[in-house]
Amino acid sequence: MSSGTLLGLALLGVGGCYWLQKNLPPPRPKIVGIDLGTTYSVVAAYQPGDGTVDIYEDGDGRRCIPSVVAFTDAGPVVGLAAKGQAQANARNTVYDAKRFIGKDFTPKIGAEAQRYPFRVLNSSDGVPVFEVESEGKQLTVTPEDIGALIIGQLRRTAEARIKGEFGKGWEGGVMG
Repeated sequence: MSSGTLLGLALLGVGGCYWLQKNLPPPRPKIVGIDLGTTYSVVAAYQPGDGTVDIYEDGDGRRCIPSVVAFTDAGPVVGLAAKGQAQANARNTVYDAKRFIGKDFTPKIGAEAQRYPFRVLNSSDGVPVFEVESEGKQLTVTPEDIGALIIGQLRRTAEARIKGEFGKGWEGGVMG
């Protein structure tokens, strides 16, 4: 083969790849990540086709949710709804929970706990826990429990978005 023919084939190959890249649907997200923040939390997906990060919006069109959980007569409420009722239900609305994850209940933690309207107690294991009332029951929840409720909300946001992008076949985090 001559060098001109090889050059022509190479250009045809590059042009074909360019056309495919521009006309094929974008690849499915490969990585979905959650940022569990002390004040706000967010879920986003890395888009492998162009290297961008797409921050997912919740059902209300917000790109991040307050890291707040309220315990009500109807059960736990997460995010903006929890923050919205915090003033009326301050004793059962927990925020800043991430600050207590992995810490022992020291005198410093005990003093810091006094500034919150909800009760922060020393557990039998010597770690901070929150005492709240929900559905007529007194509950003791850990900071990790609060984080799990927030992560669950973010997971539901991501699943709804991904199901909307990929349609049927998306079942609970696994493509069918």
